[in-house]
Amino acid sequence: MNTNHMDIKFAESLLDIYIQNVVKILDSNFGVDHAENTMFDAISLLSDYSELKPIFLKKVADTFAIRSRDAFDYNTIPEDFIELCAHELRWSELLELAEERVKTFFRGDITLAAGDVSSSIRDAYDDKWTDRMFYRRYNEK
Repeated sequence: MNTNHMDIKFAESLLDIYIQNVVKILDSNFGVDHAENTMFDAISLLSDYSELKPIFLKKVADTFAIRSRDAFDYNTIPEDFIELCAHELRWSELLELAEERVKTFFRGDITLAAGDVSSSIRDAYDDKWTDRMFYRRYNEK
């Protein structure tokens, strides 16, 4: 382990803070362009600390276990952030969790999941993901 790395408990705490800040920004009706720096900081943390992967995937699973949300919840992960993580990290487990959500809430029929994160997350794995246009980082030339 790199001596510059912080303790995993501190890293997990920092990840929670990043997620809560993303929720606060999006809940205040600011777009992802205002939350993207925090999102990319969280993604960098996830990349640097492989021990965070199962912790983050559990949080995603807990988020996906909720049928629908009318408002942002500080105990869940915003869908935009999950999609960005899928695009950046390309973890197969995120797709598996999305497939489980389709089975649970849409009887396994992906067409019934149109508009749901379990459907849109698949698109995030494409290098030409259409939601890239909402992030300044991808549009800087």
